Amino acid sequence: MCTIGCVYADRAVYTFKQCDLTKETLFYEPEMVRGSAGTYAAFRRQGRPGIWSGLNEYGLCFVAADYYTNSDPGSTQAEASGRFLATNTHLEPNDDVDRLFKAYESSIADHTNAQSAVAFLADWYLHHGDTTDPRHPNFKSPDIALLADGQNGIFIEYYPGDDTITPRVKTLSAQGNAVANVAGWFASTNHARMFAQTVDYPKNHSTYLRLARAEALLNQTPTQDGIKRVLSDQYYGQTELSICRVANAPNEYYTQATVILSQGPTWAGAEYLINGNPRTKPYSVIKLRG
Repeated sequence: MCTIGCVYADRAVYTFKQCDLTKETLFYEPEMVRGSAGTYAAFRRQGRPGIWSGLNEYGLCFVAADYYTNSDPGSTQAEASGRFLATNTHLEPNDDVDRLFKAYESSIADHTNAQSAVAFLADWYLHHGDTTDPRHPNFKSPDIALLADGQNGIFIEYYPGDDTITPRVKTLSAQGNAVANVAGWFASTNHARMFAQTVDYPKNHSTYLRLARAEALLNQTPTQDGIKRVLSDQYYGQTELSICRVANAPNEYYTQATVILSQGPTWAGAEYLINGNPRTKPYSVIKLRG
């Protein structure tokens, strides 16, 4: 569904997301909203009450991606209870997913740094995701998220197949500490790195192709310009296999919105485009400070 990541370069952090969906969805202009932690930019889309991306005046940035598994909901022993939500759509009306998007928004509305926001989101996955089942209150879908501030970019994966499993994280620091043996930048698509219950290459090779391509490009140019090169890349042509995706048949994913969130020593803001892709529309700019 998405390509996400962050880059530390030139005393700044740039966090990005390419949002790909199968159904045409209306994306709204970002709203400036006041939360308990201060002002934040909320990126919303039609049909969901919370955000798909955002950042606050402290420079805390949020992006997320769906987590692809091999099996359909309820088809394996771990999911036999039928409490397992679809992992690769987040499109149809669903109260549980609505709560997830609201939790996404709380991560930047109520927190000033990545460590605090990740702790909140991890707790939400485990204890607040299902308000109808007090015995198993964990969220019933795997999920992938990334929160970044001026010091740390923290990548989080969650899988609900076992209520005792806790979310797992990898941390990339502004000083370049290794994440997946990469210093200074990180990218992800839709397959897990830290859980075995992830989609295999033959069942969804697009997620692997897009990740390998994003990593190759960021390795060459780990900068803001390098991110824009990633987000407009069509190495595999105008198809859903590329990062900048185009649908050639019904139910194929295609790029509908893009955002690059940024924080530097004196500024926080975003470049974004909605209801299009980086090859068809220019970026707009918003600023929270600086």
